[in-house]
Amino acid sequence: MKPRGMTETEWLTDDGDDFLRLARFAGEKVSARKVRLFSVGCCRLIWPLVTRMPYRVAVETAEAFADGAATKKALTAARVAARAAAQAEKTYGKIQVAAACLDAAEANAVNGAFGVSVDVPSAALHRKSGEWDYDAMKLAVLARLRDVVGPLPFRRVAFSRSWRTDTAVALAQQMYESRDFGAMPILADALQDAGCDSADVLDHCRDPEGTHARGCWVVDSVLGKE
Repeated sequence: MKPRGMTETEWLTDDGDDFLRLARFAGEKVSARKVRLFSVGCCRLIWPLVTRMPYRVAVETAEAFADGAATKKALTAARVAARAAAQAEKTYGKIQVAAACLDAAEANAVNGAFGVSVDVPSAALHRKSGEWDYDAMKLAVLARLRDVVGPLPFRRVAFSRSWRTDTAVALAQQMYESRDFGAMPILADALQDAGCDSADVLDHCRDPEGTHARGCWVVDSVLGKE
């Protein structure tokens, strides 16, 4: 049965003009953990712009909360502190940075994902520097979302336990902890050596233009995370 409201072709070709639809669709098809990690990953796209400590703490606490390493009380406290800091911002660009970080720590992960998908490109737009580009950031946000959700809402991608060799798990865990996903092609080799013949899995790992972050559907599959 096709997921309500969107086909796989629409999911892969949507240009982000309706991020609310994309965020709500993702929220219906994957866990709140993955949706929140998408928001965190988007904030890390503009991490050099996140210079105030309360904003960084909000994003880092949201990430820890998603992984069960922070309490709801800690998430609320971090959000309150970031909101207090945001009230002192004067320029629109800095306000958008603050808003994105607040979105990542939003109590409702889906609402936060929608906010982040709008605020992160806007933060780049109002940076007024050639280093930051709205359209490029919008595409990066879309890539983050597709990295987290993958094809799973549309068709089953069987992931054999036999593929979870010590080497594959170690590679996935190292990338997850370091947030450096440069070893994805090596992970593909390890999975293939273990018998993986899934084009979805191997192509995602080897995509030369691919972007990955915590919540990546393949890395989560290797680590047995939902």
